[in-house]
Amino acid sequence: MTTRAETLEALAETSPAEAVAQALSALESLQVEDGIILAMTCVQIVARHGTGADAPRLKALRPGLPAIVALRDWRFEASYAIRVLEGRARGECACEAPAASGDRPIPDAFEVLSETLGDWITTSLVRCPACDRRYSVRRDDGYHYPTFSWATSPAAGAR
Repeated sequence: MTTRAETLEALAETSPAEAVAQALSALESLQVEDGIILAMTCVQIVARHGTGADAPRLKALRPGLPAIVALRDWRFEASYAIRVLEGRARGECACEAPAASGDRPIPDAFEVLSETLGDWITTSLVRCPACDRRYSVRRDDGYHYPTFSWATSPAAGAR
């Protein structure tokens, strides 16, 4: 039986394509006892390195993934990864997935052009360096965890 630590070490030591295959295999046998760190790491690897061809397998796994106690349902991340993979298959820029799903802007994927801070709300203008699309992202910290809403900025770049 492989431990969580062994699974994570194996994922870190393989090529991106092999890491995706191993992450999907780990998700197939995931149990509540495996914990949220392993679950989230596997989903993040698939989102980061997977291809459109991996989307059907993750989509088939999604309904059977175990609920693991956290502030919010971690399986939301699996739905997000599916959206990323399907977008990748359609040739969309990766910036469209967090915008469409209302997820947080990924720090490495967006340049922050400006921020307006409020008591519970921060509004940021961000730019995707890959396609120059700009978004206004509203972060609301008034709930148990931050929620995000996105709008394409009127100052959006060419696309």
